[in-house]
Amino acid sequence: MNELKHPFRWIPKQHRKRAFLISFVATLLLSTVLTVMGQGLQNDSVPQGIVSYEFAGDLATATQMIESWGESGRILAGFHLGLDYLFLVLYPLSISLACALLATYLAPGFRILVNTGIVLSWAQILAGLLDAIENAALYSLLLGNQNESLPQIAWWAAAIKFAIVIAGLLFVLTASAIALRLKAQKRAQSTR
Repeated sequence: MNELKHPFRWIPKQHRKRAFLISFVATLLLSTVLTVMGQGLQNDSVPQGIVSYEFAGDLATATQMIESWGESGRILAGFHLGLDYLFLVLYPLSISLACALLATYLAPGFRILVNTGIVLSWAQILAGLLDAIENAALYSLLLGNQNESLPQIAWWAAAIKFAIVIAGLLFVLTASAIALRLKAQKRAQSTR
């Protein structure tokens, strides 16, 4: 059988699970750091912290959020966005690898699910690129750029990014459940 055309064909098969585990643990650790750090960005104007800022949508709202943070909050937001550049490499890698590994495991059966996994594996790379565009727009606003299109760029990039990530995570959950059921069936058949 030809190997599925996922983004990780260049990684030897025997190292793909290890690559996933390393990226997954790093993603969890950095996610925890960003979550704790992000709590310092929450206030009445920015109830969800950096996520609220991502979805400000217009210049007036974004400016109000930035002003509500004050000097120390703006510094924290800048540091948070900077650290997010590392995160936007790690989480797409983790989700993409999970999609590719699960699609490979479920092949050659489950054709629609396998094809969906391959597409979502590639799509996670797009999610990371959209996250980078979003961060650049948010940084620019944070530094005082008053371009009216920046909050809209950040909003659309964040919305599409989250849709791709959520689709990838839903695939991982669904495919994992199917893979676990298949493993249990194989184990039951081998003990007969």
